[in-house]
Formats: sequence, structure tokens, C-alpha cells
Amino acid sequence: MSRRSSVPRMTGASFRLGWTARRGADLAFAPLSCLALAPVSQHPHDCMSDSESADPHSPSPTGDGQDTEPRDADGHEVARRGDTEAMEGLLEQGMDPNHTNEHGHSLLMIAAYSDQPEMADLLIEHGADPNRSDPSGSTPLMGCCFKGLAEAAGVLIEAGADVNATGARGATALMYAATYGESALVDLLLEHGADPTTTNEQGQTAAEQAAAEGHEEIAERLRQATAGA
Repeated sequence: MSRRSSVPRMTGASFRLGWTARRGADLAFAPLSCLALAPVSQHPHDCMSDSESADPHSPSPTGDGQDTEPRDADGHEVARRGDTEAMEGLLEQGMDPNHTNEHGHSLLMIAAYSDQPEMADLLIEHGADPNRSDPSGSTPLMGCCFKGLAEAAGVLIEAGADVNATGARGATALMYAATYGESALVDLLLEHGADPTTTNEQGQTAAEQAAAEGHEEIAERLRQATAGA
């Protein structure tokens, strides 16, 4: 995937992701801080620790070699594949709907990023916080905007996800949507109060990010929204 680089961003690193498989790869949840800070030539796994590069869904055995129940890995794998019946069982067993794995990724974050809106809705019904962020400050909504998942994003927004939350280097959900040319998500975010005047730590707006990536229609939409803000 070719990405324009005429505008320097993120202090020697790119807000963009130079990775052709971003939509189809079956990764757990590549931290958006990693994606925001990695040079464009860098594969997402390159900026993870060795433990993070391993499958984060693998069961973590206890000292006696037995897995705990309900298992952390089971919950995140169930969220990823969207098995609502299995998740209901885990929640009935006492699994916290806001549970996070060792990398700080919540069940809801995994469900949303895996394009499982029904799973996301179920977790929210059981008390999952749509604004719970990972250690970098990335939220489930940012993940949806990065991947272009409008339906899952809609579930999160309806549940009260903060459309103006900021993550790594001041990035917002609107910036991710604009950078990756997700016009439907840009419109959805603007309709629900996303602020087009917000700038990241480099002083750049979502419109400037969109323009730098060649998404001129989105950039113009954002400029108009900025003028009317």
C-alpha cells in the first residue's frame, strides 16, 4: 500500500502504517500506539515485545500446570471470534466484562477491533466500558476507525464512547478515520460531535492528515466542518 510522505508527522515517525495487510490480518490487537509511532517500513510485530509478538490468546498456565477458569485467554479468544453464547457463559461464571489481558486490551477492545458488533453490544450490556483505553491511551473506537469498522464504531458511540478522546501523540478517532480514507466513519464521528479543530502533538488536524494521504474529499469535508465549528 503506497502512502504519501510529503508532510512530516509524529517527530520522525509516521501516523501512517506502512503495512499492506492491515485489513485482513488476524492479529490480536496491534496497539495503536505502536502503529502511530512505528516508521512506515516497520511491521507491527517489530515494535512489540517478544511476549506481545506471541499469541496473546494462548492460555497462561498456573504454577501447577493447570489453566484457571474462566481463563483470560478463553475470554479474549471468545470475544475475537464473536461467540456470544460462550461469552454469556463466561460472564455467568464471573468473568469481569472489563477484564483486560496482560497487554491491557479489554474484551470490548478485542471484540470491536475484530469486527464483532454483536459481541461488543453484549459486553456493553453487561457493563463493559466503551471508553476503557489500553496503556497507550488507545480506545476501542480508535481501533474501529483504524480498521474502517463502521458498524462496531456505531455500537460504541451509541454506548457513549468519547469521540474526542486522545491517544498516542494526541491522535483521535477522527484522525485515524481521516488518515485511512474512511469517509463513512468521518461522517459518523462528525455527526456525533467529533471536533475537527483538534490537533495532534505535531499541531496537525484530521483535515491535514487526510490531505497528506490524498483523501482530498475527506479533507474538504473536514475543512468545511472546521469552518462551521
